[in-house]
Amino acid sequence: MNLNEESKLFLCVDAGGTKTRAFECLATQRTDGEVDIVELSDNSFGPGNYFTNGSEVTSKRVAEISQGLVGKFKDAESIDRKNYNVFAGFAGVRGQERKSDVQNKFIAEGFSEEKIVIDSDSDLILRALNREAILAIAGTGSIVVANLTDSESTTKRADGAGWETGQEFSGHRLGIEATEIARDMNLGNCEKTELYSVVQNFYKQEITNKLYMSMNVREKVSYVAELAPKIFELAHEGEEHSQRIIAKAVENAKEQIVSVYEMLEEKIPKVAFWGGMAKAELPQKLFLDPLRASLKANSIDLSVEVITFDPVIEAIKYEVKRRSIA
Repeated sequence: MNLNEESKLFLCVDAGGTKTRAFECLATQRTDGEVDIVELSDNSFGPGNYFTNGSEVTSKRVAEISQGLVGKFKDAESIDRKNYNVFAGFAGVRGQERKSDVQNKFIAEGFSEEKIVIDSDSDLILRALNREAILAIAGTGSIVVANLTDSESTTKRADGAGWETGQEFSGHRLGIEATEIARDMNLGNCEKTELYSVVQNFYKQEITNKLYMSMNVREKVSYVAELAPKIFELAHEGEEHSQRIIAKAVENAKEQIVSVYEMLEEKIPKVAFWGGMAKAELPQKLFLDPLRASLKANSIDLSVEVITFDPVIEAIKYEVKRRSIA
């Protein structure tokens, strides 16, 4: 595929645990090898995690994405979806069976099979990083992953959806641990603090064991993760339970980053963070700064940075260059 000849239609989808972004553009590779991007549309839809949504909801999400396209001439009626180069990163699609299922949903919408690449949402960001950093996603869920190639078989990872293993550093993990502590406070196992009031106000009901169990399931991951900003605020104000929850998240992140780093034959000296728990001011102060200090204290020579560019656009540029020499 020679992309030097003219602009090509690209559709890049970033389907995460909180929302799905569909970015439609014209991409042109210049003679110097760089890529120019002209935005056509940039739409947001509901959560796109395949593992959480399942196949049926994913079908609806892909249909929404398809219906939101405007085309090269901003004339929806003239759109030929077979002209689109599709690169879609979906959370929860690890394994060829799930990738094939998502690909078939795009084919059903009229996209061309040979122009579709389906991968994980984390691999989309690794492409945006030009595969030159270990990626740590700290959002609704969490993951640490690195891959120097475009092959899934070479991926090194340590991850969790936020509810499965208890060792994550995700928004849901913070929220569910705060819920558990509030339940224990309600049962009289420890003294009630401001944390209890915050959690009770969030759920708008008494924090019972039944409530806790109903929230510690994958269907509630995104909802419970909304507690995370409130926990950072409490920790900043000095609430001890919240501070311990965040300290545990820091330790979990450090252990998973070191685990991935040690698996790499060719060491990468940088960790790039993406997600809501990395971008806001309090998480940077209470989560990332202690993480940097912990890595340094353990003589681990890794810089910790926050991604500030648009990963969708950079992933498209990476994919255009890759396809141009395919």
